[in-house]
Order: sequence, then structure tokens, then C-alpha cells
Amino acid sequence: IETGNERISAMASSRFGYHENVIGKFSPGQGINPSFWDGHAKLSIRANERHTIDLQGLIASDDLTLTELDADRFQSRYATGHIWLNWKYVPSERTILTTTIHGSEGVAKRIGSVFAGGALSGFVDDLRNTIDGGAKFDLQSKKDHHRIRAGAEVKRQLTDFYYFKQLRASAGSRHEIEDFQISTTGTEFGAFISDTWQPSPRVSTEIGLRYDAHSHTSDQ
Repeated sequence: IETGNERISAMASSRFGYHENVIGKFSPGQGINPSFWDGHAKLSIRANERHTIDLQGLIASDDLTLTELDADRFQSRYATGHIWLNWKYVPSERTILTTTIHGSEGVAKRIGSVFAGGALSGFVDDLRNTIDGGAKFDLQSKKDHHRIRAGAEVKRQLTDFYYFKQLRASAGSRHEIEDFQISTTGTEFGAFISDTWQPSPRVSTEIGLRYDAHSHTSDQ
């Protein structure tokens, strides 16, 4: 769906997956049930000839369930959401400044169950949650035969990971349990500058420099 005019425009779209219908038709009785969907929306506002603002959002989900003939079962689920705010500023015909602010979150979960003799003998459950946000700046300028570009980006990320495993005791073995959680945070930074020189329509050269760094501030 898309609508708008010269000043304001909007767009929305969505997709759905029907893999389970295909699998059920060509491989019946396999116990495989996947599903997928996503949605995307965008709003653009052109305040004047110099300022344009774009706001975008995306959400998606991907699920899978697998059931074996002996009742062993595996489930996975992944969901993510993203949002971007983009501001384009054109102070002159030769200069463009683009600023982007973004944030996202992704969650991945997996569950597995193993049966022996009709009874549950093992169980695994893990969860990963990642949140990040940041900003990016991009400046482009043209002068004579040169096109100079410079920019920087900074991003902060937080990740939580949880894992649980339980194996029930059988004859001659012990009951086993694993349970732990890990949290990490980190910052990423990058900066670049480049110069493209085009003395003629058929000849161009480019030179550039980029610096990237990342660090984890805490591990637990």
C-alpha cells in the first residue's frame, strides 16, 4: 500500500510464508511446521527543498516446529524489530548531509525435548536477546573535479543469553542439569573520509581512510 503527494508520502507492506502447506502436500506426515511473516512501513516528509525526513519500521517473525515419530520435538522462534529515522539536509547544490538514528531488538528462542520409552529424558531451552541503537552521519561535498565524503557511526549493543539443559537419570547415570546466563555490552565506533577525483568522464581515482573500533565494557 502506498499513498502521498509531493510533501508527504506513506508506504506499508507485509509478507506471509506458507511453507507448511507445501511441505504438507509433498511430504505428508513429516511433522515439520514452519511459518514466517514480516511487516514494513515508511513515512516520508519533505519539509522544503533542503530538508527531508524518513521514518521506517520493520518487524518480522520466523517460527519452526519439528516433531519426530518418537515424539522428540524441536521448536525455534526468532522475532526482530527495527526502526530508522533518516534526516537529509541539502544546504547547497554541492553538499548533502545525511543523519540516521536507528534502534533494533532481536529475540531468538529454541526448545528441544527428547523422549525415551514414552517418557521425557532430556530438555534444552535457550534464549538470546539483543538490543542495539546508534547514529550515523554522512557528509558529501562536490568541488570542481573532486567529490569528498566523510562520516562517522557509533552503536551501542546489549546481549543477554540464557541456557538451560536437563537430562533425566537413567540406570547407572546421574541426573544432569546445566543452567547459566551471560550478559555482554559493547560499543562500536567508525569514521571515514574519502576523495574521488575525476579529471575526465573516462578517468577517476579514489583515495580514502577508515577507522573502526569496538569494545565490550562488561561481561558477566
